[in-house]
Amino acid sequence: MPPKGDLQLAIGYWIVSHKQTLRKWWAVTSMAVMAFSLLWTVVFFALFFSQEPKVSGLLVRAANGTGSFRAAAFKPQPLAVGPVSVIPRDKTHVDLVAELTNPNQAWAAPAVTVHFILDGVAATPQHLFVNQGDRRPVVQINAAVSQAAAVKATLVVDDTAWVRAAAAGRPESKFTVANITTTPSTVTIDGQTQSSVTVRADVTNASVYNYYHVEVPVVLQSGDRIVGAGQVGLDRWPTLTARPVTLTLSYPVPDVTSVRIEPQVSREDISNTYR
Repeated sequence: MPPKGDLQLAIGYWIVSHKQTLRKWWAVTSMAVMAFSLLWTVVFFALFFSQEPKVSGLLVRAANGTGSFRAAAFKPQPLAVGPVSVIPRDKTHVDLVAELTNPNQAWAAPAVTVHFILDGVAATPQHLFVNQGDRRPVVQINAAVSQAAAVKATLVVDDTAWVRAAAAGRPESKFTVANITTTPSTVTIDGQTQSSVTVRADVTNASVYNYYHVEVPVVLQSGDRIVGAGQVGLDRWPTLTARPVTLTLSYPVPDVTSVRIEPQVSREDISNTYR
């Protein structure tokens, strides 16, 4: 019978008197913990290996998605080339017009080399630029062909130099076009006088910069069809100054319903500005 009165002595007596039982339960508990740990390990590895193909697939897809995102972020999309409009000047000469579009808002193309191909023959290369997120007409005047009425033409981009738009030297240029008029004129072709047209407009440099040189493509349309084109170069164009743009076409032009006048200034060419 355990002694009475002292709690610590009572606990000590109980432990000593139940020593064998405690050892037995300690052994049972230890074995139970080891058995549970072993069972958990087996279950964990079974679940891990059963899910491993799915996890690997997710990792591969994530890596591919990251790679695609990085490629899209650090590699510009190519310039988009539109169809070529062929405008006969006479039996063996044509004017050519095509749209060149830069679909990238983060990339500018300050140096682009293009050329037209007419019935499989390459024309003289042209060197131009396309600002970020912009489009421009590409015009070739008086190209020689064997038969103007049946010529097939395409525009090819030979080379493109890209720069990040954040490195652009100047903000977007602004020009306003007003007082567009088209007046009948006459031209002589093969000794015969035919009706043509003269385009006039007042174009204002609304940018904050003065420009040494500005190329001004002019495109005439009859409905959706391009029926005439040309390009005018203007030098030393001060800011907030209007300049007259005049273009007389030297071939017959059908009814003109609209005129596009689109001055072109490269945002990366800081040498083209003056004070």
